[in-house]
Amino acid sequence: MIQPSSERRQHPRVLVDIPLSITSDTLETKVRIKDLSLSGVCCRAPIELTEMTQVAIAFDLPKQEASSVRMQGVVVRCEEIVGSEPALNDLAIFFTSYEGDSEAVLATFLQERLTGQPVS
Repeated sequence: MIQPSSERRQHPRVLVDIPLSITSDTLETKVRIKDLSLSGVCCRAPIELTEMTQVAIAFDLPKQEASSVRMQGVVVRCEEIVGSEPALNDLAIFFTSYEGDSEAVLATFLQERLTGQPVS
């Protein structure tokens, strides 16, 4: 019998608290990142977005020279956080494309956070 995996993610997540800008055709908002990986981000947002909504994402990483990260993504989950005041949603966004060197900058940041060692 095959045991189901409790973790299907390809890339490990890192807990962070970083401001994030989300822009779509109909909105622009700022939220805070809850966790982050090379393939996506989870944040708590005071907005509700339909799954498969395409968004642009932008944030700056702390203590990085080349810290600006910009990418495109798609909403893969939007769930109400029951009992939150003000009303919030857990919003998960899968990255579909990176701008410039954003992928390399993010990969370096995540590797340093996961290992506790600077990446050369």
